[in-house]
Amino acid sequence: MIDSLRHLLNRPTYRPSDNTWRGDVLDRFIRWRQRRKSAEQLRSMPDYLLKDIGLCRGDIVKAKSARHEAFTLNATIMLGILPTLFIEHRAHPWFSEDSSLLANFPIFPTFVSIAVGRMMKDILTTANAAELLGVSIRTAQLWVESGQLPSWKTPGGHRRIPRQAVLDLIEDPAQAPVDLRANAVVLAGKGRGSDWVEAGLPGSGLLIEVAEELNLVRSLLEPAPPTLLIVENAEEVERKKFVTTISSDPRYRQTLVFTMTEKGAGSPAARSDMRIQMRMLPSASAASAAVIDSLKTRLLDDSGDSPGFARPLNEKARLEAVRRTALVGSDADSRFDRLVRLAAFVTRAPIAMFTLITKDQQWFKSRVGFDGEGTSRDWAFCNETLIANEITVIEDMREDRRLEGNPTLKEPYGFRFYAGAPVRDPWGFALGSVCVIDTEPRSLKREERDALITIAEAVSNLIRLTAIEGADDASKPPHALEFGPLGA
Repeated sequence: MIDSLRHLLNRPTYRPSDNTWRGDVLDRFIRWRQRRKSAEQLRSMPDYLLKDIGLCRGDIVKAKSARHEAFTLNATIMLGILPTLFIEHRAHPWFSEDSSLLANFPIFPTFVSIAVGRMMKDILTTANAAELLGVSIRTAQLWVESGQLPSWKTPGGHRRIPRQAVLDLIEDPAQAPVDLRANAVVLAGKGRGSDWVEAGLPGSGLLIEVAEELNLVRSLLEPAPPTLLIVENAEEVERKKFVTTISSDPRYRQTLVFTMTEKGAGSPAARSDMRIQMRMLPSASAASAAVIDSLKTRLLDDSGDSPGFARPLNEKARLEAVRRTALVGSDADSRFDRLVRLAAFVTRAPIAMFTLITKDQQWFKSRVGFDGEGTSRDWAFCNETLIANEITVIEDMREDRRLEGNPTLKEPYGFRFYAGAPVRDPWGFALGSVCVIDTEPRSLKREERDALITIAEAVSNLIRLTAIEGADDASKPPHALEFGPLGA
């Protein structure tokens, strides 16, 4: 690089009339802006921008130290940009042989710095993008991780986002990606919060988050819109304004909103495609049952099939979440294997598995103590964990009516005990479970139960990490998740 720079300085085209400065130019050039910040900024630039200023990625990656890096970057910029400037502007007085500007060669890095600074304004960090979009950093991260907000990763592992992609979303918010979380947020009436937590929304496939204060509910709506929003006492002024704001916000255009008022309709009545109004019921459990019944009437089953197993109401979106992981049918992964072995060890179980539940199959991503790659879904104990949407323990499966006729309870299997904790994707959809099985009836100690939940969470985090790694190679962004069977 130094020899190349010397060669450039000695070319007649670039030699100024006063040669006294050339002996010191290299030292002055190397000292110029030897700050690591400038190198990091350039390192985060995409290849097409680096090419525009005469850089290649190798010039940055191969730098051995901050001093070497500073020289390599700046020297390469100069080698790339000076010939271009001269060819395009050779008629300009600045570029004549007698030009005092060329006679002060070290001033050119200043102009290069300005040019780089302008280009860097077109590149945003995730925090910058979130600020411009008016969403939380976590929401922006989810959009980036799913590939719905274009980005690239710097050699240092940091995400960078084109400013134009963010401006496009601001200009047309209806095009913003909507990733619905598999949860329901409930703005409960005064004193009814704990009742809603206890009642839940069984069979919906949704996790429930409950608050009685508006400010807390607003925080629960981040980082991504919920699948379902329930607002009790919606006739109150502040709550009415809140519902109006949510209904007009394009980010929540796929969120189904239930409003409950003291003088509402006796049965749920649709006010719009995604807005349903109903009367407040005496108890949270009654209100929950009414919501579930309403959701069932909105279930779309295009196939017309009636499988011999239960399905959560968000099954279509859940299946899409399973597909997005790209784990079904994938090669063995020692990271999952270690966690499954740990589950077997801490629960003292002869069999342990990490399962994924597809439309009609249960596939084993990892297993200990059992041969075979999967079973049909109607054999799957983990389907019960899917429906419960929480850790499920069946101490003696022969006594459970839900499992009557399951062939795995008979020889040669003879399974009797089951415990499984849900494995979730980053949006909360239950993909399957980490489960343990025994051939003898038994129970789980509290510490064993907690350990199984923790291992399932570790598997969920590993899936998240795998998704982030896969996003770098994905050629097409995945579609926004929909609530699936719940549609107008």
